[in-house]
Amino acid sequence: MHPLVGWFVGSLGGAVLPEPQRSALERRFGGDSALTSFVLGAVEFVAGVKWLYENAMAFLAPLADRMATTYLQEANRRAVGTEETTGFTLGGAVLWLAWLLRPWTWFLISIPLVGLLRVSSYLSTRQPVAEPIAWALTRLVTLTRERFAVAQERAAFGGAGEADEVEEGEGGELFVFTPRKRPDWVEGATIEVAERFYRPSLLEPVERAGRRRYRYRFAPAGEHDVIRRFLRYELPKTGIRWAQATVAPETTAPNATSDG
Repeated sequence: MHPLVGWFVGSLGGAVLPEPQRSALERRFGGDSALTSFVLGAVEFVAGVKWLYENAMAFLAPLADRMATTYLQEANRRAVGTEETTGFTLGGAVLWLAWLLRPWTWFLISIPLVGLLRVSSYLSTRQPVAEPIAWALTRLVTLTRERFAVAQERAAFGGAGEADEVEEGEGGELFVFTPRKRPDWVEGATIEVAERFYRPSLLEPVERAGRRRYRYRFAPAGEHDVIRRFLRYELPKTGIRWAQATVAPETTAPNATSDG
């Protein structure tokens, strides 16, 4: 892709997309999404106001003319009273209300409002503002992907409420098998388990009794290690059990005799 085309794609895409998609696009293509958002906002404001005015006149003018014609015909036929005059006056407000209650009108109103927000954001913080439709579609796609990933994870790992399994290794470390990733269990954290302190690290997903599990390793924390993030972990009801030792190859018993 030509650098100029890439700059344009990064600028325009970053101007309409929310975070973190905006940053990812800018890192890949470059561009100035803030300035593009400002220019796009100015265009949206001017064009949106014009479009909104034309739509209002196209909707209200025929109805207002019809209502005025009916009122004048009635006035020429007979003397109109206060009630008819008041009804004619309030009819204008009813027409405006009918126009405002249309969903299309609210969409048209949002165009200059978003444009004004874009311009204000650039002049105050130099930050772009995502397009509402693009923001909604991006969030919908992201939510759909997350739901699908959760469904896949549930099918492979089982329910999130299933109990963990904890095994103790020969070196004093613990191996925790859990059906869900634990975002708080980062390597810089310190976790208290049964009044002992450990440093966690994620090893890998493993097969466990017909289910997949995330296996974490809890290494004993040093006596003088600095605690930057402290967590407590409550052991499952099964408690801690020793990992099964590796079975050694079979050997001939010392007192066995050969048939030969």
